[in-house]
Amino acid sequence: MRRVVGITILLGLVAASSVAAAQPRFVRCAAITLTQQGEGQSVFVGSCGGRATSLKVGPGSVTGRLGGLSTTLQGGGTSYVGTIGKARTSFEMGGSVVTGRYGGERLHFELLGFSASGTVGPDKVTCSLTTLVPLGERVLCKGARGDAQVLIPLLAKLYTSP
Repeated sequence: MRRVVGITILLGLVAASSVAAAQPRFVRCAAITLTQQGEGQSVFVGSCGGRATSLKVGPGSVTGRLGGLSTTLQGGGTSYVGTIGKARTSFEMGGSVVTGRYGGERLHFELLGFSASGTVGPDKVTCSLTTLVPLGERVLCKGARGDAQVLIPLLAKLYTSP
């Protein structure tokens, strides 16, 4: 009996530690830029899940923090790779469709005018882009079950591209 109780407690501790080590899944992320610093360069600020976001977008890269997660994205044209927190991320664009991976999940999005809608694994995520006067953009992504952070760096890069 003691052995069964000990194994049950051990399994509970292992499960709890794996949940604590998992990456946050934000249901709402927003990033805004009010200026461009030069051709192909801007800074986006905002929040994901109540945690600060600050992304510096330059030619060929996006670096910074997205809801407290260290974020890098590199590439150009139609192909980008990087990380959001511990999750490896890749994007491939063809026409108005974005495909790729986020961690172990496949992603598929359609860019429709000033919005993007799609899935990260089985979870639906939608994003809207709003132009701000005189110059700027607001990116807002929502995912009822999380992963709203996935497209923010790519959409920031697409806005800033020369």
